[in-house]
Amino acid sequence: MAKRLFSILIMVALLISAIGCATAPQATSQQEAQPQEQATAAPNEPEQAEATEPPAAPANVVMLDYYIVGANDTDQRPLVEKAINDYIGPRIGANVTFHIIPWADWSSKAVTAIEAGEKIDIFFTADWFHYSKLVSEGLLTPLNDPDGPNGNLLEEYGQDILHSLNPAFIVGSQIDGVNYAVPTNKELAVPWGFVYNVAIADEIGFTDDEAAKIKTPADLEPWLAKAKEKHPDIYPYLTDGTIGFMPWVHGFASSISDYVVNMAIAPDASGNWDETILVPFETDWMKSYLSTMRDWYQKGYIHPDAGLTTFDTNQLMNAGKFFIEPMPLKGYNIKAQELVIASGNPDLKLKEISDAAVIGEVVSEPEEKIVVAA
Repeated sequence: MAKRLFSILIMVALLISAIGCATAPQATSQQEAQPQEQATAAPNEPEQAEATEPPAAPANVVMLDYYIVGANDTDQRPLVEKAINDYIGPRIGANVTFHIIPWADWSSKAVTAIEAGEKIDIFFTADWFHYSKLVSEGLLTPLNDPDGPNGNLLEEYGQDILHSLNPAFIVGSQIDGVNYAVPTNKELAVPWGFVYNVAIADEIGFTDDEAAKIKTPADLEPWLAKAKEKHPDIYPYLTDGTIGFMPWVHGFASSISDYVVNMAIAPDASGNWDETILVPFETDWMKSYLSTMRDWYQKGYIHPDAGLTTFDTNQLMNAGKFFIEPMPLKGYNIKAQELVIASGNPDLKLKEISDAAVIGEVVSEPEEKIVVAA
């Protein structure tokens, strides 16, 4: 029974991914086999074989609780769940219910829930977002531990995962040779930069040409001043502590702050690449940067709650109450478009500065993973 449940969990994760990426529905083999009312057979064509009966629905349908990050829950969720369940229920004997939790509440609601032993079957995580911590606490199911109680679930039930993913995703997301997550087949490198509010940019003359000139905090500060003057009630530099200009590797050591241990992300102006492991907090660059952030905070460019773990930048962004925010991007203005869609604000327009800091993140694990809860 336990192995059947684990196999269902893996298949649900795959099927939901497939549904989300599907194009217009195609006719099923059964539909194709049924005769059309107006169709006529060729004189010598053999009679079409009768369509086979669809497989009987499983006697027991398991309800799975799927915890996932989302900016907002919606009244459309039940309709989405029904469509998914109508598809996967007869096929694998499972239904799913989504628990959509905002980023700002994930630690206090989702992580706390799994640590408290609440029923959670499929759970979002990432190499930079509680993955190692949850594994160390024994809260995630090993997916391919031959010596574990469940054996190698990936080989037994997830052959398509192994066949479709580059081996780097599987090996790169392992801890001590074991996978506790189904890696997402997506980017291995993440460019860092900024997303800015087009409405305010137009008001202060921040054109695409001006955006391309932003290389340092000093380049950005005059525009923050203009945005603050135009809108005294907003805090133009929206940040939760993310450093868009950082000269080190983002996500250098999983589950450890980028500012505690790191190394240079690129060669210096002379072409020399210093690969010395360092403590960013002890560098002159960081001292200068923190001094600048303190100055911006005092000038009202940064929100007074930005230092709190409960501070949610999404709310201010969705309302358009900001000028610019540092964040990981995806190139081609894709991230900005995603944020606009997720905001639910038809008046919000965003653009990216993807070459400002010329910083990319090369990670050993995929950015996102779907995991099976213990």
